[in-house]
Amino acid sequence: MFGPWIAFKVADMLEACLGWPVDFAGSEVFMFDTPREAALMVWRDRFKLPARARPRVLSVVLEGVVAWLLDEFKGAKAPPSFRRGLGLQEVETILCKWKSHVGGHYPLGNDTNEFRHGLEPWAKVCETAARFRAALPKEAA
Repeated sequence: MFGPWIAFKVADMLEACLGWPVDFAGSEVFMFDTPREAALMVWRDRFKLPARARPRVLSVVLEGVVAWLLDEFKGAKAPPSFRRGLGLQEVETILCKWKSHVGGHYPLGNDTNEFRHGLEPWAKVCETAARFRAALPKEAA
Protein backbone atom coordinates (compact mmCIF):
# COMPACT_ATOMS: atom_id res chain seq x y z
CA MET A 1 0.00 0.00 0.00
CA PHE A 2 2.97 2.37 0.46
CA GLY A 3 4.64 1.82 -2.90
CA PRO A 4 8.26 0.87 -3.63
CA TRP A 5 9.74 3.86 -1.74
CA ILE A 6 8.98 2.14 1.57
CA ALA A 7 11.98 -0.21 1.11
CA PHE A 8 14.33 2.78 1.24
CA LYS A 9 12.53 4.20 4.30
CA VAL A 10 12.59 0.85 6.11
CA ALA A 11 16.36 0.64 5.60
CA ASP A 12 16.66 4.23 6.84
CA MET A 13 14.58 3.43 9.94
CA LEU A 14 16.52 0.23 10.68
CA GLU A 15 19.70 2.29 10.76
CA ALA A 16 18.30 5.34 12.57
CA CYS A 17 15.99 3.68 15.09
CA LEU A 18 17.58 0.29 15.72
CA GLY A 19 21.19 1.16 15.07
CA TRP A 20 21.59 -1.59 12.47
CA PRO A 21 24.37 -0.63 10.07
CA VAL A 22 23.05 -0.05 6.55
CA ASP A 23 25.43 0.90 3.74
CA PHE A 24 23.69 3.39 1.45
CA ALA A 25 26.79 3.99 -0.70
CA GLY A 26 25.93 4.05 -4.39
CA SER A 27 22.18 3.99 -3.73
CA GLU A 28 21.48 7.39 -5.29
CA VAL A 29 20.01 5.72 -8.36
CA PHE A 30 17.37 4.09 -6.16
CA MET A 31 15.94 7.38 -4.92
CA PHE A 32 12.28 7.59 -5.75
CA ASP A 33 10.27 10.10 -7.75
CA THR A 34 10.14 13.17 -5.52
CA PRO A 35 13.76 13.25 -4.29
CA ARG A 36 15.02 12.29 -7.77
CA GLU A 37 13.04 15.16 -9.34
CA ALA A 38 14.31 17.50 -6.60
CA ALA A 39 17.89 16.46 -7.38
CA LEU A 40 17.26 17.30 -11.04
CA MET A 41 15.86 20.69 -9.98
CA VAL A 42 19.04 21.35 -7.97
CA TRP A 43 21.20 20.27 -10.94
CA ARG A 44 19.32 22.55 -13.33
CA ASP A 45 19.53 25.47 -10.92
CA ARG A 46 23.24 25.05 -10.16
CA PHE A 47 24.13 24.89 -13.86
CA LYS A 48 21.52 27.45 -15.01
CA LEU A 49 19.80 24.92 -17.28
CA PRO A 50 16.27 25.18 -18.66
CA ALA A 51 13.45 23.62 -16.64
CA ARG A 52 13.02 20.78 -19.14
CA ALA A 53 16.72 19.85 -19.31
CA ARG A 54 17.36 16.12 -18.82
CA PRO A 55 20.77 14.60 -18.14
CA ARG A 56 22.34 12.11 -20.52
CA VAL A 57 23.32 9.90 -17.58
CA LEU A 58 20.92 10.28 -14.65
CA SER A 59 23.13 8.38 -12.19
CA VAL A 60 26.00 10.85 -12.70
CA VAL A 61 23.73 13.80 -11.90
CA LEU A 62 22.20 12.09 -8.86
CA GLU A 63 25.64 11.16 -7.50
CA GLY A 64 26.88 14.72 -8.11
CA VAL A 65 23.93 16.40 -6.39
CA VAL A 66 24.15 14.04 -3.41
CA ALA A 67 27.91 14.63 -3.11
CA TRP A 68 27.40 18.39 -3.33
CA LEU A 69 24.68 18.35 -0.64
CA LEU A 70 26.75 16.11 1.63
CA ASP A 71 29.57 18.63 1.31
CA GLU A 72 27.18 21.53 2.02
CA PHE A 73 25.92 19.79 5.18
CA LYS A 74 29.26 18.28 6.24
CA GLY A 75 29.11 19.84 9.71
CA ALA A 76 25.66 18.47 10.52
CA LYS A 77 25.08 15.24 12.42
CA ALA A 78 22.37 12.71 11.60
CA PRO A 79 19.49 12.35 14.02
CA PRO A 80 18.49 10.71 16.23
CA SER A 81 21.87 9.61 17.64
CA PHE A 82 23.97 12.47 16.19
CA ARG A 83 26.95 10.08 16.13
CA ARG A 84 27.66 10.35 12.40
CA GLY A 85 27.50 12.88 9.64
CA LEU A 86 24.60 13.08 7.24
CA GLY A 87 24.33 10.39 4.60
CA LEU A 88 22.32 9.61 1.52
CA GLN A 89 19.28 8.73 3.61
CA GLU A 90 19.16 12.24 5.08
CA VAL A 91 19.87 13.88 1.72
CA GLU A 92 16.97 11.91 0.24
CA THR A 93 14.67 13.35 2.92
CA ILE A 94 16.06 16.87 2.48
CA LEU A 95 15.43 16.69 -1.28
CA CYS A 96 11.93 15.32 -0.80
CA LYS A 97 10.89 17.96 1.73
CA TRP A 98 12.57 20.78 -0.21
CA LYS A 99 10.69 19.90 -3.39
CA SER A 100 7.42 19.82 -1.48
CA HIS A 101 8.25 23.19 0.09
CA VAL A 102 9.13 24.77 -3.25
CA GLY A 103 5.84 23.44 -4.63
CA GLY A 104 3.90 25.07 -1.80
CA HIS A 105 2.94 21.81 -0.07
CA TYR A 106 5.33 21.81 2.87
CA PRO A 107 5.64 25.04 4.87
CA LEU A 108 8.69 25.64 7.05
CA GLY A 109 8.14 24.20 10.52
CA ASN A 110 5.47 21.80 9.26
CA ASP A 111 6.67 18.75 11.18
CA THR A 112 7.23 20.66 14.41
CA ASN A 113 3.76 22.18 14.22
CA GLU A 114 2.18 18.79 13.49
CA PHE A 115 4.09 17.14 16.36
CA ARG A 116 2.98 19.90 18.72
CA HIS A 117 -0.65 19.52 17.65
CA GLY A 118 -0.53 15.70 17.89
CA LEU A 119 1.07 15.75 21.34
CA GLU A 120 -1.36 18.29 22.80
CA PRO A 121 -4.05 15.84 24.02
CA TRP A 122 -1.44 13.33 25.21
CA ALA A 123 0.58 15.92 27.11
CA LYS A 124 -2.36 16.29 29.52
CA VAL A 125 -2.18 12.64 30.58
CA CYS A 126 1.40 11.53 29.87
CA GLU A 127 4.50 13.09 31.40
CA THR A 128 6.73 11.88 28.55
CA ALA A 129 4.46 13.48 25.94
CA ALA A 130 4.38 16.71 27.97
CA ARG A 131 8.19 16.80 28.22
CA PHE A 132 8.59 16.04 24.51
CA ARG A 133 6.12 18.79 23.60
CA ALA A 134 7.86 21.28 25.90
CA ALA A 135 11.21 20.50 24.25
CA LEU A 136 9.96 21.35 20.75
CA PRO A 137 11.13 24.63 19.21
CA LYS A 138 8.72 27.56 19.25
CA GLU A 139 5.79 27.37 16.85
CA ALA A 140 6.79 28.20 13.30
CA ALA A 141 4.81 30.89 11.53
